[in-house]
Amino acid sequence: MMLARKFFARIISAFIPNRIARRRVRGLLEFGVSCAVKVAHQNRRMRNVQPQHYLTICAIAKNEGEYFKEWIEWHIKKGVEKFYIYDNESTDKTQEVLQPFIDSGLVQLHYSEGKKKQTAAYDHCLERYRYDTRWIAFIDLDEFIVPLNKENIPEFLRDFENYAAVEINWLCMVAGVQKHVSQVG
Repeated sequence: MMLARKFFARIISAFIPNRIARRRVRGLLEFGVSCAVKVAHQNRRMRNVQPQHYLTICAIAKNEGEYFKEWIEWHIKKGVEKFYIYDNESTDKTQEVLQPFIDSGLVQLHYSEGKKKQTAAYDHCLERYRYDTRWIAFIDLDEFIVPLNKENIPEFLRDFENYAAVEINWLCMVAGVQKHVSQVG
């Protein structure tokens, strides 16, 4: 059913010349109109509820335990308040490295089994935590959010309070030289 929805969503949206409108229609068709109506109703109901956190991160990882400590500590210094981590069948020391962060309440750990689980993990995170935080960053363990003109990420985000989402370009850092590899059009 989901594959059929994605297939028809891409075909139908291909006829829409405006890229933003095309993405909206495709997303609505892929997500399902009934699900979109349900979320819209929940959003109206939760409009005046103050979220517990301002900025959180959701990530899925497999066998990246050796990187977690540095990655979490970097983002804490940049203003992240909570991490939703989806462990995709790690066999390294991921649990051991994350345990102090779990014990402190900073990390909420979920287990995800199987292949190609990133979208499912992100969907679960949104479904479960969307009203607990104002902003959720969906990034990988090899990605570090670096605010260029602000002291921290929340300070950067305050300029976007009237928007539902923010897309951030990424740069590849090679031997201390920035190389631009992605651009938002």
